[in-house]
Amino acid sequence: MDFQRARTPEQIENRQNEIILACKEIYEKDGYDAVTMKGISEMTSFTRPAIYGYYKTKEEIFMDILKEEFSLWSEDFQKRCQRTNDNSRETFCSLLADSMCDRTVLLELLSVHLNTMENNTRLERLVEFKKTVYQFFDILRNQICCFFSDADEEHINDFFDHFIIYLNGLYPHIVHSEIQKQAMTLAGRPPVERNLRHVCYNGLLLISKSLINE
Repeated sequence: MDFQRARTPEQIENRQNEIILACKEIYEKDGYDAVTMKGISEMTSFTRPAIYGYYKTKEEIFMDILKEEFSLWSEDFQKRCQRTNDNSRETFCSLLADSMCDRTVLLELLSVHLNTMENNTRLERLVEFKKTVYQFFDILRNQICCFFSDADEEHINDFFDHFIIYLNGLYPHIVHSEIQKQAMTLAGRPPVERNLRHVCYNGLLLISKSLINE
């Protein structure tokens, strides 16, 4: 059967989802560098030229994956906050840490591959991704205002400055490849196993100090 071009928004979405799922499978098994348009075409019903009709680069596929991760994070974090009546700083940090640790794909893509993805994505797609990210930060800001009712705008902005840096640097600080571990050991500083959730929570406690009026 000849390949038929998608004509409805639903058909386009279904085909994009098929491409995304194949990309995820390769990525989870063999890592970012192993993902190629050729490999994706071998796992889907599309030829490489057909895939290019939806995504011009593999980075555009990953941008859609990251966009979905941010949407899921927004939904999850908001639900966690709505289920608690405890507005303590510790609870806020705990809820945010739990929601972050459930999104390890997001943490890895942000910390290791974001610049490459953004620089190899068409502007209109990058704008849509940024809108999704900003929606998450709007939700986070709203929750900060609930948990830290006395925090002023300057302190909230300080929190965001530190949080974004922390978010982008957390994953590579905790998770190392085998060759990284070997190199650290040979250099005289063997890696110390750290719990992602523990480090994340403690870091958020430190960052959130700027939200407390003392």
